[in-house]
Amino acid sequence: MKSFLVLVFYILMGFQILAQVQKQTKEDTHVWIAFITSIQLNEKWHLLADVHYRRTEFLNRPGFFVARVAPEYKFKSGLKLSAGYANLLSAPTNSTLNTWADEHRIFQQLIYPSSIGKISLLHRIRNEQRWRQIMDTKNDTWTGEYAFTNRVRYLLSLNIPIAHSLKNPAIVLSDEILVHFGKSITYNTFDQNRIFLGYRQNISKKLAFDVGYMRIFQQKQTGFQYDLNHTIRLFFYGNFSGEHHKNHQHSL
Repeated sequence: MKSFLVLVFYILMGFQILAQVQKQTKEDTHVWIAFITSIQLNEKWHLLADVHYRRTEFLNRPGFFVARVAPEYKFKSGLKLSAGYANLLSAPTNSTLNTWADEHRIFQQLIYPSSIGKISLLHRIRNEQRWRQIMDTKNDTWTGEYAFTNRVRYLLSLNIPIAHSLKNPAIVLSDEILVHFGKSITYNTFDQNRIFLGYRQNISKKLAFDVGYMRIFQQKQTGFQYDLNHTIRLFFYGNFSGEHHKNHQHSL
């Protein structure tokens, strides 16, 4: 009888442990605004620059601010190669803290535009080296150390025209998968999945925008905790290269 009770105890403890590590999902609503530019330097070289700002709890709390710059080389085939630097400032997720975390990124990317009939496609592969500040949440300060990770991203974007006019209105559909690696990455090699559905049109020959809904699903460091962010996204595009606005190329 005693052995049976011990067995029942361990079974119940096992179920309790399983319950504790079951998938946990936290939902939030974000607003993400960005201005993205491409400046033509000559026939082959462009300068890419963009800034992003995102708020969480709809507009209630700051999320992050990022600025990025990179030279880009365009091959005759249409393939585009670039490498550059980005700096990201992340607000603390705990509302009782005030110190933002700094992140330095070096990145390399390949962009290949193509088409199927009237539908424009864009493939983008980006590799990022990330140095993120390790924060001391007890003292609301930086520990003086960085955590290094490498992240690989693949984006597929479709631009589907819905009318023939100077504004080139279109439906935009995209999906991006992000995975990362490093000593601090143990349970969450999968980082994020970002799916976007929106409307896009030109404002002028040099300016365009898209607006829509982005679903961001992110796995946290524990491996069983996830963030599901319902994001209202508004991106503006400045094209100073003489090319037509066909598709967006950049996201954080």
